[in-house]
Amino acid sequence: MFDHLPKTAGTAITNWFVDNLGAGSVTPISALAGPHIDILSKFGGLYPVVSAHLEFMDNDDLDPRWQYVTLLREPVDRCLSWIYYLVNDVKEDPYAGPLIDGARQFLASNGHSSNGAFLHAISGHYVRHFASIASPIVLEGEAAFAAAIRHLKRYDVVGFQERMDDFLADVATLVGLPAPRQIKVVNKTSTRVTVDQTHPDIIARLRDLNRDDIALYEAARAIPRRAAPKVNWLNRLARCFAAAPSAPAAYLPYTCTALAKDMTTRFLRSEVLTDLRGEVRFRGAPQTVRPMQRFSVQVTLDNQSDQVWGGYIFFPVNLSYHWVLPDGTVAVMDGDRTAIGKNGVSYPGTCLDLDVDVKAPPAAGRYELQITCVQERHFWFEHRSSHFKLGRVEVWVN
Repeated sequence: MFDHLPKTAGTAITNWFVDNLGAGSVTPISALAGPHIDILSKFGGLYPVVSAHLEFMDNDDLDPRWQYVTLLREPVDRCLSWIYYLVNDVKEDPYAGPLIDGARQFLASNGHSSNGAFLHAISGHYVRHFASIASPIVLEGEAAFAAAIRHLKRYDVVGFQERMDDFLADVATLVGLPAPRQIKVVNKTSTRVTVDQTHPDIIARLRDLNRDDIALYEAARAIPRRAAPKVNWLNRLARCFAAAPSAPAAYLPYTCTALAKDMTTRFLRSEVLTDLRGEVRFRGAPQTVRPMQRFSVQVTLDNQSDQVWGGYIFFPVNLSYHWVLPDGTVAVMDGDRTAIGKNGVSYPGTCLDLDVDVKAPPAAGRYELQITCVQERHFWFEHRSSHFKLGRVEVWVN
C-alpha cells in the first residue's frame, strides 16, 4: 500500500511499479484518492499493489496484513511546489477555484493574505494525515504530533525525496524487484521558483503554517533506516485464504479484499448521505458589495443529523452558495466551494462557526444570498431534504 502524499513524486513511483510489475498488478486510476478502508475494499482484491492518496477516518487503522510505504518531502519545498502547481497546472473548476485563487493571493501578497480553503490545505498536512490513523477523534497540538510520529514509525518503508535512491532500494526489496538507477519524472510542476528564489516573507509564512510538519519531518529523518522486509507472497496468499469465506475457488478474484478489516460491513458502506437534518445560520454578512467582488460571510453550520457530513474525497461535502433575484430567478447556482471546517468534517449534533468565501455576481441589483451545503456529484442539501434549512440574507450589488 503506497500512501501517496501530494507533490512527493508519487506519480513517478506508481509508474515505476507499473513498468516493472505490469499494469494488472497496480491500481490503474490516476490520482486514486479516498478513505483507506474503502480503497482497500474496492481495489485490494484486484491489485497486489495499491497506490492512492489515502484518508483515515472513523478510527480506521493500518491493516497488519499489508505493507505500507510512504515518501516525505521537506514541507516548505513541498508546499511551494504545490502552490505553483495550482497556479500553473491545475484547471480551474468549482472545486479547485478557491484553492487556485488562494494560491494567487498568497503569492501576490508575499504570504500575508489568502482564503480559508487554501490556508487549510497548505497547513500541517503531514501531522493531520498521520495523526488521523486509528483515531476516533480529531487530534490537535502535542497529541496530534505524538500520534503522527507513532503511526509513521509503523510504516514498513518511510523515505525522503532527497534520499530517493534509498527509498527506491527499500521498496524494491519489499516487492522483490531490482533497485532502479532512476525513475522517470512525471506530473512535475511546470514552472516554479526554488526556496532560495522565493520572497522571505512567503518562506516565513510557510514555515509558520507548517511548524509541526517540519518538526515531524526532522524527527522522521532522525529515525535510523532499517532494512526493508521482504514480502513472503505464499504466506500472504495463505492468510488471504484463511480469512476468506468457504468456497475459496469462487472467492479467488477477491481474495486480497479480505485484507480490509470489517470487510463484510464496511465494503457495503455508502458514501452518499441520507440524513440531512440541519441548517445554516448567518452570523455576519455585508449589506453591499461590488460586482465580482470576493468577500467572506460568517455562518454557523448546525448538523442536527445522525451522520458525519464530509470526510469523503470521492464525494466531499462542501459549503457553497446561490445568488437569487427578487423574482426567484437564480443568477448564480453553482458558487465557489468552502471546506467544512479545519478537517472537512461536521459531526452529528455539533455546530461549526465558519467563514464562507463568496464571489458577487457581475450584474448590479438586489439579491438574496443563499448559503447551503452540497455533496459533490450528488445533490444540494435543500434539493434532497426539506429538513435542511439554508441560510438567507439580502445583499445589494452596486
